Amino acid sequence: PLPVAETFTFDDRSSGTLLKDVARLDTMVTVVDGVNVLDHMASSATTASAGQAAYEGDERPMAQLHMDQIEFANVIILNKCDLLQEEQKGRVRALLRRINPDAAVYETTRSNVPLNAVLNTKRFSMTGAEAHEKWLKEAREGEHLPESEEYGIRSFPWRRHRPFHPDRLAKLLNDPDTLPPSVLRAKGLLWVATRPNFAGILSCVGRLRHFSQGQTWWAAMERDLWPEGLWEDLKPLWQEPHGDRMQEIVIIGSFDRADIEARLDALLLTDEEMQQDWSTFVDELPAWEGAAANGEHDHAH
Repeated sequence: PLPVAETFTFDDRSSGTLLKDVARLDTMVTVVDGVNVLDHMASSATTASAGQAAYEGDERPMAQLHMDQIEFANVIILNKCDLLQEEQKGRVRALLRRINPDAAVYETTRSNVPLNAVLNTKRFSMTGAEAHEKWLKEAREGEHLPESEEYGIRSFPWRRHRPFHPDRLAKLLNDPDTLPPSVLRAKGLLWVATRPNFAGILSCVGRLRHFSQGQTWWAAMERDLWPEGLWEDLKPLWQEPHGDRMQEIVIIGSFDRADIEARLDALLLTDEEMQQDWSTFVDELPAWEGAAANGEHDHAH
């Protein structure tokens, strides 16, 4: 859905007119198959294997596409509710609320919904769309919803001021069973011991794992390059000697929180490893752009 929204920022080079000057993007609507959505989230199917490839070589994970649609929507139509038991419907709705608490959710049969629920709602905001990565909202602001709900779908932010060992983090990325199947979504910022300059970004949907380079840690930048007023925002997160480097991952699903925390904690550096030279650790994680991004420089611990 994001590429669709972005077309409204494109201009006609001959006239300089923006699409948004002649048309208004009103609402991003996603229809969710209530019967199958949980199975889709746990599936390893791709667009090609599902017969839905948009182009030759299209191998995008279906689970990720489903998640993207839900996360970006302004309105979610939870369809096939006539085929769901109340317990099933409640569980799916609870999941949707955890993934996208800002969207309006309508429970429907055959997608029958009042027109004013999807037309001229004025729910779409380009500003909001450009900053739609709200997965750390809960981590920053605290647990604004109770940890345990009637249908067992919960979320919590896992924070630690200790880096991942690259070898043990690789296990999380390569072995889907490192986290139980009850974890439906996990996303956030990672601190890898061998990569002190940049945060990593972890995205898990069902059994899928994606690891990529994120922003520069502020602690890796000279303070005279910081925006004015940044220190006030960083102060609550800052811990010497590593500054703002930390783990912040939001976990969504139905699980034992203590079990998830123990699994993730086991991937961090031990007390003994914290005293060692981290640059000597073997790092076979996917490479990032540039030597500095992969920690190839001197740094103190």
